[in-house]
Formats: sequence, C-alpha cells, structure tokens
Amino acid sequence: VVLIVMGAFTFGLPAILSMYLFRHRHELYSAKVYQQIGWMYEAYTKGSEWWQIHDVILKMLLTGMLIYIPTTSRAAFAALICMITIASVNYFHPHKNNVLFWLTQLSFMLTGAKYIVALAIVANVENPDDIVTMGRLLIGMDVAFIVGSCIAMVLVVVLVKTRVNAITRDLKNGASPRAL
Repeated sequence: VVLIVMGAFTFGLPAILSMYLFRHRHELYSAKVYQQIGWMYEAYTKGSEWWQIHDVILKMLLTGMLIYIPTTSRAAFAALICMITIASVNYFHPHKNNVLFWLTQLSFMLTGAKYIVALAIVANVENPDDIVTMGRLLIGMDVAFIVGSCIAMVLVVVLVKTRVNAITRDLKNGASPRAL
C-alpha cells in the first residue's frame, strides 16, 4: 500500500497535472480552467505555468532520487541538477515577483556550490586543515542564505505595505485603485 501511494504521489500527481496543463494550454486563463487549477500557476509568468511541476520534479530529484545514485557520484549529480536549474530559471524567468526570482537564484547557487564543495572534500580527504576550511565555507554559505532570506522577507513586507498604502490613498482620493 505504501509503495502504491508513494508511486501515485511521486509520479502520478505530476504526470496528471502535466497532462491537464498540456491539454488545456490554450485556455489556461479562461474562467473555468483558472478556477480549477489556476492556484498552481498564478504566481508565475505567462508561458511558465508548468513551473510548479518543474519544482516538484526538481525537489524529488534532489531529495529522493539521490539515494539511487552511487555514493561517489551523488554530489556531482546534484551539482549538475542545480546548475541546470539556474540556467532554466534565468532562461524562463518564471516568477512574477523579482524578490522571489533572486531568492531562487541565490538558493540554487548556494546549493550547487555546497555540492561542489562536497566534491572537493571527497577529493581532498588527506588534509584535515582543508576540510575544516571547507566546513567553514559551508557554514558561511548557510548563513548567507539565511541572511538573504531575511532580507527578502523584509523586502516583501515593505512592498506589500507600499502597495496597500497606495491603494488606500487612491481610495481616499476617490480614484480607482491602481492595479496590483
């Protein structure tokens, strides 16, 4: 039963959503389709409605599929996935929100760099001083990502507050609110 449920959610759900998006690709913004599945692509730019499925598959590869890769190749495989993802994020620019776009960039750059550092650690096992230095580098990258995430959260709050203030000001002045 567990294998059936795991297979259905891991492979079946992304496959069904992909087929639905493909079948209705010309009418994704019609009222009927948007009400049914618009939640999945409303945060993405037109032409990148499939990005949520891309994210699910990517996360499945980076978290679940790596255990099936030989131990000596895992870090290289994961670094390659991160680099391909960085390229696809830059090519498709799927996020409507630029803060989220840059946070995604930072996230995959740091994740890919961590896997590359892991490759360097495996290649340089003999020298403990180098391993300590690389460990500090990994911790520094985690701190950089946490700081970047906090900055992004503050920026989002400031942007939302600015929009709300602009809409409130427009309503007080009797004008129609600016489009979000």
